[in-house]
Amino acid sequence: MSSEGASSGGPPAARFAYVHGFASGPLSRKAARLADAFEARGRPFHRPDLNIPSFAELTFSGALAALDALDRGGAGGIAPPDDRPPPAERAAPADDALVAAAKDEASAPGVPGAPPWCLVGSSMGGYLAGRWAELHPERVTKLLLLCPGFGLVARWPDRIGAEAFARWERDGHMTIPGPGGVETALHWRFITDARAHPPIPEPRCPTLVIHGTRDEVVPIESSRSWVAGRANARLIEVDDGHDLIDSLDRIVAEALSFFEV
Repeated sequence: MSSEGASSGGPPAARFAYVHGFASGPLSRKAARLADAFEARGRPFHRPDLNIPSFAELTFSGALAALDALDRGGAGGIAPPDDRPPPAERAAPADDALVAAAKDEASAPGVPGAPPWCLVGSSMGGYLAGRWAELHPERVTKLLLLCPGFGLVARWPDRIGAEAFARWERDGHMTIPGPGGVETALHWRFITDARAHPPIPEPRCPTLVIHGTRDEVVPIESSRSWVAGRANARLIEVDDGHDLIDSLDRIVAEALSFFEV
């Protein structure tokens, strides 16, 4: 019998989840392809929505809280709205109290006896997966990071221009394409909250990174440097851009092999 928590294949009793990137969601092409592959082998593949309480109010702390809820046996279904935590568990707009609460979660266990996680994180989701593994080392056995978006805050001024970045802070919001390309006014708290977290995560578990050599959003040098300083990390470079769409078959194959599914 092959099911979530089964002992055949993969780390003992492992669960699997996809941590989506910025302006993305659980219905992305990478998430869907991975889910198809894992579920074809009888392994449930969770795809939580981290745009909590909405993309307009996205924060690292809110996204990490959504992963906490998933670990506690809450939201984690295939797609919205099932992946959204119950209203009582959704994070309020980020503030110092929310950041402190997210840090306190580092010592809060999930459901007693629940299997640990193998996480796939893409772009910003790569950072979040690594950060959550850092906060909960006993809850994550392996990480697969796809063009991980480390040092996000430092890259924003170059990405949109120093003047636009300053205007964002002054106005308190900036309109950008969100999930599905919908124009959304993203609040400045996204930046202030991100600054409350370390720019580079330090997970302890074995980590495989796949990064495109033509990535113009997160330069591959970021992953090369990160992997070079860690004995338990390995980098696969592919001839692709940030979205890795041309490398989906390779990503699926590497994920199944790395997670021993």
